[in-house]
Amino acid sequence: QVGDRVSWTIMASCGHCYYCNKNLPQKCESLKKYGHAAHNDPELKSGLVGGYGEYVYILPGTTLFKIPDVLSDEVAAPANCALSTVVNAVDTIGVERGDNVLIQGAGLLGLNAVALAREAGAKQVISTDVVDSRLQMAKRFGATETVNMKTVPFEQMKEEILEATERRGIDVVIEVSGVKDVTRQAVELLRIGGRYLISGLVTPGSMLDIDGHQVTRKYLTIKGIHNYRPDHLGQAIKFLEKYHSKYPFDELVGITFPLTEINEAMQESATGRFIRVGVKPN
Repeated sequence: QVGDRVSWTIMASCGHCYYCNKNLPQKCESLKKYGHAAHNDPELKSGLVGGYGEYVYILPGTTLFKIPDVLSDEVAAPANCALSTVVNAVDTIGVERGDNVLIQGAGLLGLNAVALAREAGAKQVISTDVVDSRLQMAKRFGATETVNMKTVPFEQMKEEILEATERRGIDVVIEVSGVKDVTRQAVELLRIGGRYLISGLVTPGSMLDIDGHQVTRKYLTIKGIHNYRPDHLGQAIKFLEKYHSKYPFDELVGITFPLTEINEAMQESATGRFIRVGVKPN
């Protein structure tokens, strides 16, 4: 109703095409993505397709969720992108109670992934990145160990992981770094029967350099995901409602600007001082 705060899926899908029927609505054959679609598309009602405005046209085929009152705008805003994507990642690859999990990347997706893995029952959650401040934040989101890949040699990291896992290796690795070189490391660190989820490599030309011998001999499962289904957004909002006070979600959007200062917001975002910068239409 009027006055409700809502979050909606990043896309609108038809619900009846080949991919929608395969439970992949984010790959709908007539997909419309907010903030991505062409402004001259006649379905998009005068170009109201993104968040940098006072109004947005909600397309048919979009799923909406009401935001619980306990969640601030800043906590709720990243739910329909970063958090929903890693909900999909954890759901797709499967994190089981007692698993040893490695999260490659400690940006917005990586921090959310750490918390999700912990609450899924992971025994150890190791976070890797090249920025110390992000790794410090990963600790606050539940990481049991952090590794700066710039300062710690890979062979040292590998040996420490083997020592901590009875010489077996990691059960699950989730990549959210956007760096293709980490895939080779993941394949080396996974145990026999291990599972690898790739989510951050969304740029064309991200060619992978992995040893096929290790993939076959170790019975590895490697999967990729892109975006999410509507139910993943619903799960993301419920996760925030339950754990918003346990983890520092309120610090992920470090500063918020009014819409009238959108240029200043963009400039601040480019400095990299904050994980995310918010823009409020009102």
